[in-house]
Amino acid sequence: MRSLAADLAGDIVRRYRIEHDDAVDMVVESFGRNRALVSAVCDAESVDKVKRLRVYRDAATAAKKEIYHHLRRYRPAESSATAAVDRLVEEHSAEAIQAVVAGHVSTAERLGTIDSFFSQLFDHIGSPNSIIDVGCGVLPLVFPLDDPPVSHLWAVDTDPEAIRAVSAHARVDQRIHPVRWDLAEDWPALVEQGLPARLDVALVLKVLPVVARRSPKALDVLARTPADLLVFSGSRTAMAKRQDIERRETGVLRRFFTEYGFTEVGEFRTEDEICLVVRPG
Repeated sequence: MRSLAADLAGDIVRRYRIEHDDAVDMVVESFGRNRALVSAVCDAESVDKVKRLRVYRDAATAAKKEIYHHLRRYRPAESSATAAVDRLVEEHSAEAIQAVVAGHVSTAERLGTIDSFFSQLFDHIGSPNSIIDVGCGVLPLVFPLDDPPVSHLWAVDTDPEAIRAVSAHARVDQRIHPVRWDLAEDWPALVEQGLPARLDVALVLKVLPVVARRSPKALDVLARTPADLLVFSGSRTAMAKRQDIERRETGVLRRFFTEYGFTEVGEFRTEDEICLVVRPG
């Protein structure tokens, strides 16, 4: 069974962003749940003969779909991610923070270039007093607030686990203001919770392309983000597939800027992300 899985994993690794051994383990698990395939493997004389069977082709298709959907999730291991947040709530430490960050895909994929990301970010936004991070995930756990000094970081997201983690961190650093919030609630709901009428900078990182696909009516809310300078970003590589999507993501961002009258004033990249800096019209 493992030889059969290893053969399929080679194709999966070429298409998806997953390590070979991890792919093999996931395929073995998927195949093992297919009783008809297990029976065929036991009866077959060779791997090649199994691969010619319809039951194998169906099982291979199912395994690929499972891996794809697994990679598309922001917290691939839901139970371990929750345990990591539980630990952070109980004990605020660098190790606990690292465990939470590593369990959140959107933030974890930035870790290899995090210093470059923040260095370029502050080169473009200067020394803001107040920042709002729309769709923050758990990035506030590693956000540098001391140099240059930032007095207020509003961290808003729809994900209750992300906000629970950021809230645990905010108990130690009171410059951070975590709020669970959805674009459908619009800005007055945040103002009621203390959000200033205007902030210096808004970060809308890897959010707009998703909103454009799933909830295009909410783009109007993003267009009214109450900040003097905004940083929008998109992914350069697909979350699951080994596919360059920078052109597509940049196109979505720039069409939004044109429609809502934003003026582009800066641009920077990391290995994973394209960031465009704009001012409202």
